[in-house]
Amino acid sequence: MTADERLQWAFRLVPGDQVTLDGIRREVTGSRVERYTTGGLAVVLAFRNGVPARMPATALVTVTPPEPPPTETPSAGVTQDRPPPRGVLRATGRLLTAWARRPTGTAGDGHA
Repeated sequence: MTADERLQWAFRLVPGDQVTLDGIRREVTGSRVERYTTGGLAVVLAFRNGVPARMPATALVTVTPPEPPPTETPSAGVTQDRPPPRGVLRATGRLLTAWARRPTGTAGDGHA
């Protein structure tokens, strides 16, 4: 187990947790609680890839924190090194043209 991993009860897992089972790291997409025929609680974990896993609710699993998001997230395809897409420029131009053609003396909200 590495420094960023931790042990957690199976019934406390939430979607998005990265767990290591049988030496394979998987992302949890869902979980549900069921009863064994003997009456004990079991947790069924669904993964993004692979088959679901059923285990006792009190089983300890190794959880790895999710990877942090990228540091720079472009907004609407606009980045520092290139202009916005043509569709954005075209829509902005149409909006400005319509705003310039509005009757004078109105706020453009339909009220005089």
